[in-house]
Amino acid sequence: MVENELAMMNPENEDFDPETESESEEEAQQIVKLVEPSKTAVYNKDGLLERLNDISWPNNLDWTHRLNIDREEQEQVDVNDDLAREHSFYTQGLEAEKRRIEESEEGRKARDNKKLAKDVQAQKMKERTKQKKQEIESVKKWRKQRQQSGFDKEGANGLDLPFDGGDLNKSFQRSNKKRPGASPGDCSEGKATFGGGKGGRI
Repeated sequence: MVENELAMMNPENEDFDPETESESEEEAQQIVKLVEPSKTAVYNKDGLLERLNDISWPNNLDWTHRLNIDREEQEQVDVNDDLAREHSFYTQGLEAEKRRIEESEEGRKARDNKKLAKDVQAQKMKERTKQKKQEIESVKKWRKQRQQSGFDKEGANGLDLPFDGGDLNKSFQRSNKKRPGASPGDCSEGKATFGGGKGGRI
């Protein structure tokens, strides 16, 4: 429109035609008329809700996909009142920060408890190894005292007492006596097998 007005004012421009200007204005009015909603619009609530469900996000999406913030206390705020709206934003941010601080405190307590449990377990392991070391040392001292007192000279590790009149120098040997009625490979120990043969076969 501004170009058309400039073309009308410029006397050197011979191409300007006022009829074409009126045609372009009529086309603009037709475009505006097409943009306006028709009077015969139908309010189909079920169809609209169905289309909304088609294009809406599913409910089970992660927060990283939705990026929405839910407030527990919904309060009506006048959108035209700047002070009330800003106060609502401030309280929402404050609540989110309080929740974050509480969650970080809980996480810190859990980490401290885990670290404490680890320290307690390490302390118990140290005590066990220390106790084991002390027991080994006490056994070594006891053996050394026995050797110094001369009590352990005749036998090995303090087992120098004869059993049932046995000789100290005589080592435990296997008896050469055979069992009566049993051959060396016989498992029945001399009992009769009534024709069953070896292994209980009939």
